Amino acid sequence: MGMHGRQYLAVLVLSALVLGCATGIAPVPKPQVATGTVTQEAAVFWFPVEDADRTWRWGHTIVGALEYAWWVRVSLLGKEYELGYSHFKAPNSNEEQGNLQELLLSGQVNVWDNGRYVKGTGGVSAKRVGSGVAIRLTEPEFLAAFRDERPEQVLMRTHGYMLNKKDETVQVTYAQEPGVF
Repeated sequence: MGMHGRQYLAVLVLSALVLGCATGIAPVPKPQVATGTVTQEAAVFWFPVEDADRTWRWGHTIVGALEYAWWVRVSLLGKEYELGYSHFKAPNSNEEQGNLQELLLSGQVNVWDNGRYVKGTGGVSAKRVGSGVAIRLTEPEFLAAFRDERPEQVLMRTHGYMLNKKDETVQVTYAQEPGVF
């Protein structure tokens, strides 16, 4: 093999190695999709959040404005309920900023029936999990209704002036294993 042949072969081998390593090091990311899982201990709904590591700002809109929300809409017990996280601009509140978990701690988690707060419903929490927000329901009556009625899907809503609004129908998975958090 002549000098040019060896150079050509070396370039081919080096190219194959570089391309192979680059593919192994930087795989094409999979799109993140919303999920809903119901187990014996909890119903967990996970929302992917774009740019979750950014600095989040809240409390700088007009009083009463819905700044951030991650809600799950579901038919249970013969009614339509929404459960999840909301952050409204409160009167006399100051502008704040922080990470996503700090934002979640500054808002509220509730269950609503046609926009009305359902009193006496605890057992709803919001937490950052990975690059998203997980809404966890452990309230006994609603959790039992999920397990008994087994709705096949829920509507997962991302709303708020600082978020890309999105309504997505998500299939619910029923499992025996413990939930996300």
